Amino acid sequence: MIWEFLSASPAERRVFATLEHALSAVSGPAAPANRYRQVHRIEADGQTYFLKEFKQTQWKNRCRSRLTQPRCVLDGDRERLVAHALHERGFAVARPVALGRRGQGSYYLCAELPGESLLSLASSGRLDRTTAMAAARFAGGILASGVMLPDLAADHVFLLHDASFAVIDLHNGRLSSRLTRRMARRVLRHFAASVRGLDLPRASALGFATRVLATAGVTRPERRSVIERTAPMDTHSRYEVPGKSTAYRRRSTTRTREELELLAKIWPGQSGDLVLDSPAGVGRLATIVKERFAARRVGVDRSMSMLREGKEDHGDLLIQADARALPVLDRCVDGVVVFRFLHHLPPSAARAVLGEATRVARGYVVVSFFHPISAHGVARRTRELLTRKPRSRFSLTSGTLRRWMVELGFEQVGVRAQSAFLRDFWLASFRRRDT
Repeated sequence: MIWEFLSASPAERRVFATLEHALSAVSGPAAPANRYRQVHRIEADGQTYFLKEFKQTQWKNRCRSRLTQPRCVLDGDRERLVAHALHERGFAVARPVALGRRGQGSYYLCAELPGESLLSLASSGRLDRTTAMAAARFAGGILASGVMLPDLAADHVFLLHDASFAVIDLHNGRLSSRLTRRMARRVLRHFAASVRGLDLPRASALGFATRVLATAGVTRPERRSVIERTAPMDTHSRYEVPGKSTAYRRRSTTRTREELELLAKIWPGQSGDLVLDSPAGVGRLATIVKERFAARRVGVDRSMSMLREGKEDHGDLLIQADARALPVLDRCVDGVVVFRFLHHLPPSAARAVLGEATRVARGYVVVSFFHPISAHGVARRTRELLTRKPRSRFSLTSGTLRRWMVELGFEQVGVRAQSAFLRDFWLASFRRRDT
């Protein structure tokens, strides 16, 4: 076992005298763990520290660490060396305190950054354009300096108290004199994945991406190529492109008809109900809700283009709003339908959408979701892994969805699958327990 101090103060050397001392001071997890890495939070002497535990190094990371600069063996070593390279180039990082090695694992201890992540600022609506563009220049500057950080995500770039920026999570970084198109796409995809589901207008997202690439030295034709091959940073702005919403309405009519038949089999409502369709899209639920279920419908969607497309055919009351922040009162409708939407969202955003749906529904909620155990889902995930594309579809088990809804005060009354375990499309209906 090896434990060495990097830039520790005398007090820190006493508190973290050995790796065992550091591990015994852990107060809890600082981030969700995975099978390769866990981040621990430590509170000591009125200051917060983070201990990154790399349980083992993936074989591909071992190869990359041996073949690319800065050459090393373990993830903890790579984190320290990339942090040193950034510091030499004038970029702020979390202050390294100590580095440890034990067997095939490694440990990296650093102090908390005095600031807040871009993700936190964006989630709370406090990320203004000036700050976003300054962050883009910071990220692009790192790439231009020869430090390739694929994980320049919104939760890894911090705005410090002095209005400067810093970056964390460096173990995937490497040194290179040239930014390739592949690396540029990877950087933007990681950033897009970290902000998917947030209220970022398409123009702002494109402006951020353009500024990152321009600062990194990518030429205008190359920037266009990279951005065109990067997934959008939200799930609704792409439909504002002329003709996109019309094309969406016309596609997959057979599939839609089959899914609506599935919806009819588990519909828990009654004639005359007031139903909120969130998000409404182009109104594909309008006909079945009004004619087959004999209910009244109100549609909600963030895309004005999609709302206009639906209103032309159905004439329902429509509201432009975010499904995670519905501008309506508690329990003001009989039921809410969340149809073909949750699979676009990571778990935290999906949970927020369900929280709003259950808040405004006084009777029932119907939800469609993608189940992970299916031939279709496995094929999609395999394709994403092979192409190294960021995940664009998210799945839920019926058990996880049921648990979430129980926590929100609802019980399951029906569930159906479209070719269970072959196709990934499922539908579930829930009723409020206190009705």
